[in-house]
Amino acid sequence: MEGIRQLLTLMKPYRVQILLAGILGSCTILCSIGLLGASAVLISKAAIVPAMLELMTLVALVRFFGMFRAVFRYTERLVSHDVTLKVLADLRSWYYGKLLPLLPGAVGNKGAKLFQHILADIELLQYFYLRAVAAPLICVIVLLVMSGILYLFVPAATWILLAAFVLEGILFPILFGIWQKKSTRAEQEAQEVFYRSANDFLLGFDAVWFAKNNTVDAVKQARKTMFHHQQKVRRMDTLLQGLNNLTGLCVLVGSLYFAAVAVNHGALAGVYLVMVPLMAWSALEAVQPMPLAVRYVFESEIAMKEMLDVVHTPIKGREDQCETPSWQQSGIVFEHVAFAYGEMPILEDFSCTVAPGEHVAIIGGIGSGKSTILNLLLGFYRQQAGNIIIDSIDINDVNITQLGRHMAVVRQDVALFSGSIRENLSYVAACTDEDLWEALKKAELYDFVQQLPGQLDYMLLESGSNLSGGQKKRLALAQLFLQDKPIVLLDEVLEGLDEKNAMAILQTIKTYCKDRTVLYITHDISVLPYFDRVLDLSKDIH
Repeated sequence: MEGIRQLLTLMKPYRVQILLAGILGSCTILCSIGLLGASAVLISKAAIVPAMLELMTLVALVRFFGMFRAVFRYTERLVSHDVTLKVLADLRSWYYGKLLPLLPGAVGNKGAKLFQHILADIELLQYFYLRAVAAPLICVIVLLVMSGILYLFVPAATWILLAAFVLEGILFPILFGIWQKKSTRAEQEAQEVFYRSANDFLLGFDAVWFAKNNTVDAVKQARKTMFHHQQKVRRMDTLLQGLNNLTGLCVLVGSLYFAAVAVNHGALAGVYLVMVPLMAWSALEAVQPMPLAVRYVFESEIAMKEMLDVVHTPIKGREDQCETPSWQQSGIVFEHVAFAYGEMPILEDFSCTVAPGEHVAIIGGIGSGKSTILNLLLGFYRQQAGNIIIDSIDINDVNITQLGRHMAVVRQDVALFSGSIRENLSYVAACTDEDLWEALKKAELYDFVQQLPGQLDYMLLESGSNLSGGQKKRLALAQLFLQDKPIVLLDEVLEGLDEKNAMAILQTIKTYCKDRTVLYITHDISVLPYFDRVLDLSKDIH
């Protein structure tokens, strides 16, 4: 139950609010019970035409319960939803905080799982308090209060109520929870397959659509399988609801029978004949959420366990790294570095020294390790052997956030977000509009943005899909020119640009990178004369 313990740990700071919400929820149900009971007594007394003063007391009682039920309900919702939203925020912060140091290396092959966790599992876990914690707490409080009240009128009704609470609150939920557990697991596995298929489809939509391959059918089949398991769980829920309704009917009939026996023996006044069974029956409102609570415990345990499996992915050094490097220079040294993806070796006994301020072009065939070198430097992956040192400090001893503060990177695949051009530029560094226009000018994008409606406020679609490939690459270069970092990592940044613009931007990059250490990945041999040195990985230079 490690997952449940983690959830309870997240809720611990709010235990006072949780207890308060439980008490308020119990008071709401008790007011509902009191309203029904007082109404029953009022109608019964009115039938025998008593003195008006006797009825006025009951009328006031009915109004009291009706008014305070609304007050307690509103206050309980206010407190409980406040707790829920705070726990949800803590859960997301905790998960993203655990996830960030692992990206992308440790979870690079678990994209579908992350998609499922972020969309489905956290969505499920946000209701853990409302459905799995509050329900049992309210159930216990209402059971204790109502047992005492019913015992004063008809002791046998108390035992009927206790039996119903045991059936609906313990036996049925556990039995159906065990029964549903297998189906719930199958549902989540089918959900993961669906997300993986949908993710593959969305990422390769154009190729999938025109190739007419079976990816679309795979998405449909995964969705069909997921819906099948969901329907099985819902059918079990329907059966359980039927059993609960039958139990409620038995409580109503049984309480009425023993109340009638008590009236017949003179142990109970006749005006309370209807009140007792109605109060016993309405008390079951507190136990109705219990089957769902048990199911949510099972589902939450599975969801949280899956999330913990990801965040506990073993990786050498991460969260304990806290050293803030005092880099004076930006020289880079690779000492006998070895790295493999699974069992596929990429770098073996790789050694190289890049002097501070040196501009090095890296070339080599596919799979020679060019992009891997950048990922190792950024801390996204950890080498299996050897050391990577920047200015006498091993990067394994440096927090990944600190690494990012000293390195500017432009990838071959540009990452843009839905938002304005200003937002896509300014997140990399604090800057003014003048800085943005200057960066756009260096990236040969000034005239284009000037002609756009809204200019810097022009909205980009998801992944910058309303820009061409060359325009996206230039926008990424504008991001680079806004940053002031000693190490610059570039991966095919001129790809997709015409020769004239490419050479102009390359000259701008050279000017910007003066006194900065540069590693530039390329397949274009025409740019090699612009660099101080060429590192050809295909020739295994060390």
